[in-house]
Amino acid sequence: MGHKVFYLVFCLMVLGGCGEEQKKPAAKKVNETAAAFLAGTWQGDMEDWLIVIDANGHVTRARVPIGRVEMTPDKITKVPMKQGGQGVYKPGQWFVQYDPNTKEMMVEINIKHFKARMGKNTVEGRSRDVFVGPVEPNGMLWTADWVSEPHYLASTDKQKKIALAVDPNEYYKGQVIFKKVRK
Repeated sequence: MGHKVFYLVFCLMVLGGCGEEQKKPAAKKVNETAAAFLAGTWQGDMEDWLIVIDANGHVTRARVPIGRVEMTPDKITKVPMKQGGQGVYKPGQWFVQYDPNTKEMMVEINIKHFKARMGKNTVEGRSRDVFVGPVEPNGMLWTADWVSEPHYLASTDKQKKIALAVDPNEYYKGQVIFKKVRK
């Protein structure tokens, strides 16, 4: 497992650099055969993840753990929260890559900024989630190692913008088994 964690952390560093989000080069285009193979709705067994990949090999919708919100790329999503609050989610860049030789797929979901207000409490920040792993030959199961890089701030009516500590050694979240629930 150690080499997988190293590989995933390395992917995070190469794809996005260290520190603030940077402009990334376009991901390699998924070829037509692979895109058709990957297309569908992928339901994860952890944290209620849902990733929809279209016939062109692009992520067109995702349900993310932060508020369990469904988002689409390039569109700000607003949702009602408890106690009269509101959540506002702005997606960043989303990527799909697939290597037909190794049968490994990588999906990266970036949230450029989110802010969830519930009463007098607010959580805001950004996140990057990367999934890497093999897709079964039948195209219905994907076992992916998950690395999550969150950057969150919380505030209450008594305290303003406290950084929520996240240990970089805990970026590796384990494996998520995705099942294709719709083609």
